[in-house]
Amino acid sequence: MPLVKGHHRHESEYTQIPNSYLRDERLSLQARGLYAQILSHRQGWKITLTNLAYANGVGRDSIRRMIDELLKFGYIKRSDEKERNLKGQLTSYTYTTCDPVQDNPALDEPELDKPALDNPHHKNNKVIKKQLIEEQLIDKQLSEFLEIYPRKGEAKKPIRQKLEAALKQATFEEILEGAKRYAEFLSWSDQYVAMAKTWLNQERWTEEHPQNPDKVKRASYEKSMQVEYDHTQRQLAEMREAEKNAAPPPKCPHGNSVVSCRECLRG
Repeated sequence: MPLVKGHHRHESEYTQIPNSYLRDERLSLQARGLYAQILSHRQGWKITLTNLAYANGVGRDSIRRMIDELLKFGYIKRSDEKERNLKGQLTSYTYTTCDPVQDNPALDEPELDKPALDNPHHKNNKVIKKQLIEEQLIDKQLSEFLEIYPRKGEAKKPIRQKLEAALKQATFEEILEGAKRYAEFLSWSDQYVAMAKTWLNQERWTEEHPQNPDKVKRASYEKSMQVEYDHTQRQLAEMREAEKNAAPPPKCPHGNSVVSCRECLRG
């Protein structure tokens, strides 16, 4: 189903969208964002729902719901008949963006004595600030995760969406520790490196991995050497203690040790 950008009276070198369109409360935030994205392209630009869904990291059903909203309130119109392909077979309808009919008070231009700043939505600054802080936190967590995860060069947006979903099932620390274990495992194994979004979607941060055989051997050798060292130290300590508590050798009449007295030996 192709989606085409139609002609709008607000065309220019830049994307111009009436504020009233973006403030239409009948539309969801997602539908307004999709409409703005489409209008940012030149007139006649076409894209399929599949490509639109892929570009935004969402499913086709989500895009279709947004399209239905825009169609319902006049922001998009549908062709009367389905298009035909080169073989003459019917394929799908064509949807074209347009300016909505001015039958909604929300679409009227604001009066001069009532500037847009009086819009009650702008007064909810606390909510906006909270959302901004949450967005910044997710961005920071995504950077930390990607720095550790062993596969590089993937698109960030799908990973970010999967990370947000994963954070509803586990803490960020648990996910990060799981990524560290996975990276350490892949540093010595020859297994395929899963895509980050797949790894998150499958909740693989809970997996336990076998230890590196070389590290296990080295740890076993170091342990045996430590045991031998500790045994030797105990023996030396016992010998020193025995020497300290041993009785002194007997003395001869000359006051020397009977073993080493030269006078006694000459006699």
